[in-house]
Amino acid sequence: MKLLYVLPNLNVGGVSRVVNELATGMMQNEHQVIIVTLNEHYRQVRILNNIKIIELKVKYKKDLLRGILKLINIIKFEKPDIVHSHTVYSHIFVRVAKIFCTKPKYIASEHGTMNYLLSKGIGFKLMKFTNSFSDLITNVSQSSVESYVKYKIVNKNKIICVYNGIDLEEYYCLKKTHKINKILYVGRISKEKNLHLLIDFLKALPEGAYKCDIVGDGDQLEAIKQYAVSQNVENKVIFLGKRLDVPDIMKEYDILILTSFTEGLPTVLIEAIASKLLVLSTDCGGVKEILEGFEYLVVNNNDKNDLLNKFLNLEKMDLDLIRESLYQKIKNNFSKQIMISVWENIYQDIVENE
Repeated sequence: MKLLYVLPNLNVGGVSRVVNELATGMMQNEHQVIIVTLNEHYRQVRILNNIKIIELKVKYKKDLLRGILKLINIIKFEKPDIVHSHTVYSHIFVRVAKIFCTKPKYIASEHGTMNYLLSKGIGFKLMKFTNSFSDLITNVSQSSVESYVKYKIVNKNKIICVYNGIDLEEYYCLKKTHKINKILYVGRISKEKNLHLLIDFLKALPEGAYKCDIVGDGDQLEAIKQYAVSQNVENKVIFLGKRLDVPDIMKEYDILILTSFTEGLPTVLIEAIASKLLVLSTDCGGVKEILEGFEYLVVNNNDKNDLLNKFLNLEKMDLDLIRESLYQKIKNNFSKQIMISVWENIYQDIVENE
């Protein structure tokens, strides 16, 4: 099969990493793969050299028509069997192109959980209006699927859950420690990630025993730095900025904490577990689907006391047993190999059902 993936960019982020794993896996299984990005980017995820990457270079509103025309020409020239778009504005571009390129099958994949405010945004209104242009719509967790149905973005008979997966070998690390002193956060520093909760949690920890490093960048970076200063936790937290060596970084820590208000299926949790880190996460999106059976690692949303209590209680448990049990769970459910196999079957079914 010939597969054309469309996404905003290949900068650091969960969507980019997942599309990279999907594209490289399909290429290794002898499918033809092309990646189209809406924006210019720095290609901060590692892409196989033999995967063709095309930038539409849509930066301003005036670039929209030119970008759509370019995408139409790409589809007509490359003649893919499947056009697989990721995130809402990629879907809109692809659906306009479908008016002129009807032969490929079109799949739209969302990577997040819907809420009331998001559902009122122009992008999701357009998505709702044009869903008939896609042959299939997917999301990354059952919780996220249900949220799109709840807010009437997608009809329940049009959308399915397909879990993301990662290359477990890239992250695997043997760990034998009975302490959880070194704390890690990896992700965007933005409002929905709720880093204020992380700072409040750090403030409540005993002095001198714990250290937290924050990896990532975003529009809330300076605000969170200032909040850390205002809460007098500068001696407990270090901001490492955007990093491309996350698999290596993770191997140096004991636990990853995720404080988000909302997520789809947080890939960073799966990556941390693959690195044999312990994890604690707020109850958002598909977190409970990753941590099913490990409810003591799931924290009430925006609840500092619950986060603190569950963190301190972990030190009384068999940490090696928890790490190994978590690893076996993601190995059985969230590996790259499983994801590739599931998507290959979906592609085959949708192409054959002409």
